Amino acid sequence: MSATLHTPAPPGTPPPPSPATPARRRRLLTTRHGVELAVVLALLAVAALLRFWDLHSRPGTEWDEPVYADVARSLAHGHGLEAKVPWGHVSQPYLFHPPFYFVLLGGWMRLVGSDTIGDARTLAALASLVVLALTWALVRPRWGALGAAAATLALATDGWLIFTNRVGWIENTMLVLLVGGLLAYDRALRRDARARDATRLFALAGVLLAAAVAYKHIAVYGFGVVALHWALTRRARRGHLVLLGAAGALLAADLAVMLLAFRSHGHNWFLDDTRVQLQRVLGHKSSRGSIGSWHDALDALVGPYKLFVATLALSAAGAALVLWRTAAGLRRRDLARRVADPLLYAWALAALLFLAALRLKMAHYFVLVEVPLLLYAFAELAAWARRRPAPAARRVIACLLLALLAVNAWTFDQRFVQRSDDALGATRAFARTLPRDATFLTEESIGTMIPQPYCKLYEAGACVGDVAYLAIYRSQTQRPPRNATLERLLRYSPPLARFDGFKERITLYRAAGPGPICTPARLGLGVCRLDASVRRWIGAAGGRAFVARVGFGDWRALRELRRTRPLAPLRDAHGRPWALLLGVGRDGRVAFANLGAARVGGGRCWPSRARCEVIRLRPGAAAHLELPRIDGRRTPIELKLRSLVRVRMRASAAPDARGGALLRAATTPRSLLLTTPSPEDIR
Repeated sequence: MSATLHTPAPPGTPPPPSPATPARRRRLLTTRHGVELAVVLALLAVAALLRFWDLHSRPGTEWDEPVYADVARSLAHGHGLEAKVPWGHVSQPYLFHPPFYFVLLGGWMRLVGSDTIGDARTLAALASLVVLALTWALVRPRWGALGAAAATLALATDGWLIFTNRVGWIENTMLVLLVGGLLAYDRALRRDARARDATRLFALAGVLLAAAVAYKHIAVYGFGVVALHWALTRRARRGHLVLLGAAGALLAADLAVMLLAFRSHGHNWFLDDTRVQLQRVLGHKSSRGSIGSWHDALDALVGPYKLFVATLALSAAGAALVLWRTAAGLRRRDLARRVADPLLYAWALAALLFLAALRLKMAHYFVLVEVPLLLYAFAELAAWARRRPAPAARRVIACLLLALLAVNAWTFDQRFVQRSDDALGATRAFARTLPRDATFLTEESIGTMIPQPYCKLYEAGACVGDVAYLAIYRSQTQRPPRNATLERLLRYSPPLARFDGFKERITLYRAAGPGPICTPARLGLGVCRLDASVRRWIGAAGGRAFVARVGFGDWRALRELRRTRPLAPLRDAHGRPWALLLGVGRDGRVAFANLGAARVGGGRCWPSRARCEVIRLRPGAAAHLELPRIDGRRTPIELKLRSLVRVRMRASAAPDARGGALLRAATTPRSLLLTTPSPEDIR
């Protein structure tokens, strides 16, 4: 039998705390959870404010948005999975991306009763809030509520992430599946690998990651995250096999459904479009709107994208930490011990390697690497803080977070508050003022927005005869495709309007290519088909005046008028003056001009807007020139002055394939001349 000796406490000593009862523990836990929930809701409220404020108009319409909205609109109205059909094409399913986003967006449009680009942006912004909530759940067990709040606040206010979330890109909704899969994977790793709930979580992770790949193929790098983490930790072999089995089953089912659903008359649209998209991503085929080289990407970073300075700095710091840890760990063969967080490290490294291999084809792909890099930078910061005294570490982190918030606030003000530039939207508004039946030569992103039919830029040679207007998109990462016909059209077509956006400039031109009517711009700056019985005055001040009858065949006659007088140009169907000029001066000079009347004295053209060329010839002499045609070929011309009032012109080329007379106005030295489709003389 033992006795316990109780020593009385000194006077003034506070009584020891009573042990917490289960009810008190539940109350404390409920209070803590309530506080954390309030913090999460406050963070989401801040994120929502930054994403939904003036969402429909800021930023301006981005490259892919018109096409995505057009496909979803077609589904919402029951017309099928298709975009606006370009000139010379037939309707076909739009499968350059998997159809699930368009099905989701079409259903959202039906739900809200509207089908605009702004509705696609609303869906993207809502998805971004879900991603932030999933990110909180992913980092909360690692750094506690305070650390999770700091990381989530940094993501919620990040300038580039806000920009991405305010645009209707597929990546915004895809990230819900990707981050959800990584969260399920992380929860499975925290369970006993042999437990049933761990197996279910591994299977759920495989299903979500596979769904992200089926949703958009670029999410395949999520399996790279799993592979790197498994190689790094070498644990939970059975769970990883379950994950891969579930993912493989879902992807096999998805492939079978796609192959069967989009097969028509022996042609598989899904295989064809998927092959084209993979070739674009891998760089084997050009893609409009993509970044062509690292040089273009760097130009954009030091150009308009320099506003996102905090994003660039944090991403660079995260990438440097990842590469430093990788190099040090491989050199000393202790990589698993060196990294601050194996899963976040694997996510950041997989994103870096995958998108570097793709050479960051699209600017909005950057969000896929930015989020893991920022989280890994916070993981390294948290590891550093654990090795320092708590008060000092908290002060440093608070100062860094305040500085980050200040820079992010400046970025938001400069990019969204101060700027309201929408070049694509302005182009659409201007196009609505033009004839609805006029064909545009432009990009798909512009063509799907405007009410007129459109022809794609790389098909300029095929549709040049029907083009009335051009809309050309230029930016630091995109230029018009190299096409001889397009280059000639741009050289001779007069600009109508120009709209500047954040990073792009869109110029509208009146096409100078062949067309059914010889308008002043077509006649003066390009090539046109002449009406079957057009009469035009041709004259030269100080010389002789002539009348020419123009037909689809030859110049029927060129006869002398007895009285010299300046040209009185006729007017076209719209009341605009235009004329075809050939003047012979008293001193033997031959003048050609495209608009208005010609004056050969001193080699000038009148009016001043007309372009002309003056060639000095002696009677009996001949000049040999070449006519550059819109199709890239050149027609040799012999011009001979028989006398001061008789001009002989011979075309030695074969008739034009379209059977119409071609007229090239004076543009640059040695580039003017008049030709006919048959080698007939003009007297």
